[in-house]
Amino acid sequence: MPKRLTLSAAVLTMAVVGVAGCSAADPDIAGPTTTDDDQAQAPAPGTGTGEVAAGVGGSPATTAAPAPPGAERPQLVASALGPTLEVWGSPSGSPTPDRTLAASDEASGTIVLLVKQQLGPTWIEVYLPTAPAGSTGWVRQDQVSLSQHAFRIVVSRAAHTLTLYEGTEARLVTPVSIGASDAPGETAGLFVKDLVETPVPDGPYGRYAYGLSGSANRAEQFDAGTGVVAIHGLPAGTEAGGDTATGSLGVGEDALDRMVGEIGVPLGTPVLFTA
Repeated sequence: MPKRLTLSAAVLTMAVVGVAGCSAADPDIAGPTTTDDDQAQAPAPGTGTGEVAAGVGGSPATTAAPAPPGAERPQLVASALGPTLEVWGSPSGSPTPDRTLAASDEASGTIVLLVKQQLGPTWIEVYLPTAPAGSTGWVRQDQVSLSQHAFRIVVSRAAHTLTLYEGTEARLVTPVSIGASDAPGETAGLFVKDLVETPVPDGPYGRYAYGLSGSANRAEQFDAGTGVVAIHGLPAGTEAGGDTATGSLGVGEDALDRMVGEIGVPLGTPVLFTA
């Protein structure tokens, strides 16, 4: 089955990378909103222009997608403190949650959520890792840990490029293949929820896959070569770029190696689309 990885680039086995202490913000509002003064304070992110960055693996220079609005603000991420997490449909005094998430259902073994907004010291509205992508709920702040980062991924459908931003600096720009059947929709609140080392490194998804929210990405889907919703590698000898009949968001192995090993893209990184 897939192995879990760690963001330090140490591979444990189809391995998943769970990162405690990642942060994220609402891609729609480009940063989490809060109704009090309890919002986490973030260091100022990098301020590079990120307009053009070199391609990877000897490919030509590739034009970066524009940085999303609010890229200079941090992303907040919530991670469940326990093996389960209670979720309410609205912030209320009801003792009964609407649903309960389980870490055992996640490939990362961790429940990671993208923060949409904080409501006082008690409640946090989050984008959920479960289907459908973009679904939201409310969790109690004492049941999660909060962290922050400055990363965002922007996918241009027209140019077939993936740009990884840290703040306003483009850290990586690379061609991306967009699958006809398994590429995610342009949904608010889409984010990276796990990182796995695939069971067949030379198979259709390459060595690594960053699973996206709203997907399950079970081992049998990797084996079948269909149904995986992720930023993933490509079969040996395949060049990234263009539309493809299979796969989700495929990038070259050299680009993926940089994302995993050199840069360390954290869980809770929002994924946005441009035309």
